[in-house]
Amino acid sequence: MKGFLIILFVAVLHHVNADGKCSCGTFLRSTSDPNVPEEGSRMYLDDSGHVDSCEGDAAKKACNDHCVDKIGSATNHGNLDWVRPKDGKSVGDLACTLLNRDVENRELAAFSKLCDGDWFFSKASTPQYLCCRGGRSIACS
Repeated sequence: MKGFLIILFVAVLHHVNADGKCSCGTFLRSTSDPNVPEEGSRMYLDDSGHVDSCEGDAAKKACNDHCVDKIGSATNHGNLDWVRPKDGKSVGDLACTLLNRDVENRELAAFSKLCDGDWFFSKASTPQYLCCRGGRSIACS
């Protein structure tokens, strides 16, 4: 009986560790290291993604691909001028509202996080730079 309980415990532990959470977020890219998000600039978060594992290149790629697809479909592939049908706001205006501060010539990007790891750049960013004044997106100069 004791042996059975040990095997059951190991199986449960393996199952818990095998299922990983994939988080997606949009942030401004850091000016000091563009592969990490700027602290305090998160505009979107989705924790609903799942991958088979919390480790390895395959899990990281699966999470990355999920986030690029999810954020890309919600923003017309990062087009800051695209007007969202559900609320009539452009992606740029929504980003500026959520940032709640003025920004000049900044890159808005998708980031992924596997389980409890660090955010990593998903290799997807807006084709235009983001400039915000008074909570509104404006053309960058």
